[in-house]
Amino acid sequence: MDAETRVGQHQRRAMTVIVLAATATALLTQSALAGKKTTRTPTVSTVTANATATPTAVSLAPIVASTSTAEPTVAPIATATVVPTTPSTLDPTASPTVAPTVAPPTGTVSAAVAAVVNQKADALLPRPVLVAPTTITMSSATSYVSLDPTRDYIVTMRPGSVFTKALTIIGGHNVVFENTSMQYAPPIGAAPGWLVRGLLLQDQTGVMWVNNLQIHGPLTEGIDLSQHMQASVVLRNVAIDPISGSKETNHADLLQTWAGPGRLVVDGLTGTSNFQGVFLQPADTWTGPDPDFIVLRNLNMDLSTGIYALSSYAHDAYPIIGDNITVKYNPLRPSRDQWLWPKPSTGDVTWANVVGIGP
Repeated sequence: MDAETRVGQHQRRAMTVIVLAATATALLTQSALAGKKTTRTPTVSTVTANATATPTAVSLAPIVASTSTAEPTVAPIATATVVPTTPSTLDPTASPTVAPTVAPPTGTVSAAVAAVVNQKADALLPRPVLVAPTTITMSSATSYVSLDPTRDYIVTMRPGSVFTKALTIIGGHNVVFENTSMQYAPPIGAAPGWLVRGLLLQDQTGVMWVNNLQIHGPLTEGIDLSQHMQASVVLRNVAIDPISGSKETNHADLLQTWAGPGRLVVDGLTGTSNFQGVFLQPADTWTGPDPDFIVLRNLNMDLSTGIYALSSYAHDAYPIIGDNITVKYNPLRPSRDQWLWPKPSTGDVTWANVVGIGP
C-alpha cells in the first residue's frame, strides 16, 4: 500500500486508542460512585483501506497482501497495460514499440553456431519447390490478395500496373514473387505528401520467396513482415526507392518485422531512408516463438539523413548474422551508438561487421 494509506491507518488507530482510554476512565469513575465493579468490552470497528492505484508504467507488479494482523489485507493489483507513447528519436522506434528496459546482451554468435545457421540460410536461397502452383496476377485494381495456406502460388504483376494502395499478400504455403517492378502513384484527389507502404507479407505457412524486386514511388515504408505462422521469408535482390517518415508521422523502415518470421534471410537489399533502415522486433505484436535465426547479407543502405540503420531487440534469444552490410550514416550522428541498436558501447557485437561510411 502507499504511504498515504499507511498514515491514514495510523491516525485512525491513534484516535481509537484515545476513545478507548476515555471510555475506560469514565466507566471506572461510574463504578467508584456506585460502589460496585463494572466490566465492559468496548466495541471496535474494523477499518479496511480501499487502495486505489493509477498505473503510470507499462506494467505494475502485484502488491502482496501483508501477513500481519495489524494491517488490512489489500488484494493484488492486476498487471496493467498502457498504450506506449511515441518514443524518443534517440532510440530506434516502431509503431508500437517499447525501448529495452534491460541492458543489451553481448549478441555474440559462436563460430560453430554461425556455420550451422549459414548452412540453413543457404538452403533457403534457391527458389522453393512448388506443388501444383496457382498463378495470381496483381494489377492496379487488385493490390490485396488472400491465399489458401495449404496451397502453393506464383504471384505476378500485370505490365503497366500502377498502385495507389499498398500491395498485400496474405497466406499461401510456398509463395514465389519474383522479377517484378512495382510502381506507386497518388490516387486522384490525394493530399499533398501522400505516401504508401511498399509491400506487406503476412502469414505464409511455408516459404515466402521474393527475388529481383524493385519498389518505386512515394514511399513511407519498404517491406513489412507480419508472420504468425512461423514461415521462412527470403528476400533476394530487392531495391527500394527512398522512404520518408518522422517521429510524429510514420516511423519509416526499409524493412521491418513485428511478428515472426520463423526464419529470415535477406540477400541483397538496397535503399534510402530518412528515418530507419532495418528494424527487427519479431515479438513486437505477438507472443509466439522467437525466430530460429535472422541472416542479413549484402545490404547497402543510405541513412545520411536518417537515424538508426540497424535495430534489433533479440536480447540474445536467437542468432543474428550480418555479412557485407554497408551504411552511409548521418554526419550529425557519427558515433556508431547513434545509428546502431543495441549500442556497441554496451559490449554488444551484433552489428560489429557493419561498415559505416561517413561524409
